[in-house]
Amino acid sequence: MLLAARPYVDVMSFQFFAPPDEVRRGFERFHAVTGKPLLLADCAPASWNKLPQSEWAADYGAMLRTLREFPACIGWHVCGAYLRNRARRRGFLGEPDEGDPKFLAEVARLNRETQDWVRKKALLVE
Repeated sequence: MLLAARPYVDVMSFQFFAPPDEVRRGFERFHAVTGKPLLLADCAPASWNKLPQSEWAADYGAMLRTLREFPACIGWHVCGAYLRNRARRRGFLGEPDEGDPKFLAEVARLNRETQDWVRKKALLVE
């Protein structure tokens, strides 16, 4: 199926609910087959089902670092990132439309770190 889609798409997008090292290995396989850039779609770290939100930041950061170190990866869509997730009951916001301030502050810091990383990479390319 991947090979059949390859001529018709610019980017391959996959759901992959696994720890960062497994996502990396999977993406390496997908990229080897397709040669296309990859987008991690509709994914949240697996541990988010087991831990309180205040403890999610380490897993979020680990996934960000893993993905940005894989050149073929162009992004990550996080499940429930900006809205209440009634299906999984897990996301950046809970049922009362509130998030854990400590977690959200750490996510903001990690996202700024990634933006800085992208800027530095862009400067190296120019």
